[in-house]
Amino acid sequence: IIDKVEDGWKWYWHPYESQWEAIEYEQDGEWIMRDDYAQGAYKWKPSKYRTATGCHRNQIVMGFDDALRWNTDNNMSTPIVFIVEGPLDAGRIGPPACAILGKSLSTEQAQLLRPFKKIVIVMDNDDAGRTGIIRAQSILGPMGLDYEICHIPDTFKDVGEMAYMNVMLMLEPYITACI
Repeated sequence: IIDKVEDGWKWYWHPYESQWEAIEYEQDGEWIMRDDYAQGAYKWKPSKYRTATGCHRNQIVMGFDDALRWNTDNNMSTPIVFIVEGPLDAGRIGPPACAILGKSLSTEQAQLLRPFKKIVIVMDNDDAGRTGIIRAQSILGPMGLDYEICHIPDTFKDVGEMAYMNVMLMLEPYITACI
């Protein structure tokens, strides 16, 4: 999302009307959402992730094709996927990581994950990530999908903050178990 701060307001670039819109104002060092936006009376809600027109982020899994290809290229006996929140986290891991573009796995996204016989949930190390883990469990479990939870060390918010070697050391046991 493109934003700028000017005159005590945080302005967001409105992607559909091609203009700047003042959404939040600064008060006592904190950003407060404009009343009409806070009450849900807005025509557009700034979102962190953008997808193609007509494509909803809760219906896609970014990196899906590369994760499938990685499993095939590496002759994995148990196809594995690492589910993370954002694209930068998926990029830090590389295939077979997929980003769900937010904190909550949707039922539609879980359906897409069926080709993978081992799903490893690697959510951010914050309240939203912990809530995301609970939601993912409530969806994957009843669907009969095999999943595990990989907890990020407390000193990091997400895998994007970790050195690549530390990420690989953290994930190596999951990959080894699926060879």
